Amino acid sequence: MDLKEWAQRKGYRIAWGPVSLLDEIRNELVNRHEAGEFEEKFFEKSLSNFGYLKGLSEIRTVGVVAIPRPGHLIRFSNGNRTIDAVAPPTYLDYDKTAQDVLAEMNDLVPGEEPHFVSLHAPLKGLAVRTGLAHYGRNNITFVPGMGSYHQLVGFASDLDLGSANLPEAKTPALLPLCESCSACQKACPTGAISKERFLLRGERCLTFLNEYEEAWPDWLPSTTHNCLVGCLLCQKACPQNAGLLRFEKAREEFTSDETAALLGGGSEGNERLWRAITEKLTRIGLDGYEPVLGRNLKVLLAAQTPNKV
Repeated sequence: MDLKEWAQRKGYRIAWGPVSLLDEIRNELVNRHEAGEFEEKFFEKSLSNFGYLKGLSEIRTVGVVAIPRPGHLIRFSNGNRTIDAVAPPTYLDYDKTAQDVLAEMNDLVPGEEPHFVSLHAPLKGLAVRTGLAHYGRNNITFVPGMGSYHQLVGFASDLDLGSANLPEAKTPALLPLCESCSACQKACPTGAISKERFLLRGERCLTFLNEYEEAWPDWLPSTTHNCLVGCLLCQKACPQNAGLLRFEKAREEFTSDETAALLGGGSEGNERLWRAITEKLTRIGLDGYEPVLGRNLKVLLAAQTPNKV
């Protein structure tokens, strides 16, 4: 079994390290929280539910695989027009991609018992500490050859994978080029990116705001929205991402009736139609976003430039 060779053949990158890395990551998160560096609502919704190694035993190694991912265009019919709404990389097929990667890794090891299982932990922190990635000023991780357009798949293993092939471990730090660049900061319409601190102001990030059902704050202009969920503005502005973003058409499209139901905000009166919508969303891995898709789609439809990406 040669994980490095497998990853190179697939166009992936992989790194791993001792289980003690998780203690470092967890302690940093706790310390930053106790120091008041996270807005409480953001912390509770985004950073408080990691399981780390809960439910796992005999784990000897933890690691992460970086996989290049495209963005997707999801077509919605709306009367006599259509809109190709943008979903940033990683939104579609997130769970399926991770499951497929772990299955491939387990196929490399003889025997029926899986030796690689999913790791529910702060994967950006793990990727940085194993030397796989660097943080950008926008707190997104950047991987050589992939930029920020990648999915991180965390794994835990009962195998001792050794350390001879590990890249040099890193402490969390910005990409060197970020020190003299402010492209993402200028591109961010909500003031979430600051030169005054290392951390993103997550509570002001458009991705955080448009993924949750709560009403948008009064200070957020609807014109800032550029994706069906999430946001691409800071990533598209980054010189490290130049030429790396690509788009694919989503496997599913939504009819005018389905679009109208989403815009109407629910299934009342037409459970069969709503069931068709949720089945499509499940097939592309966007299940769970039903409460916000109609709201977000409305502002994209009102923008008059729905097909620009």
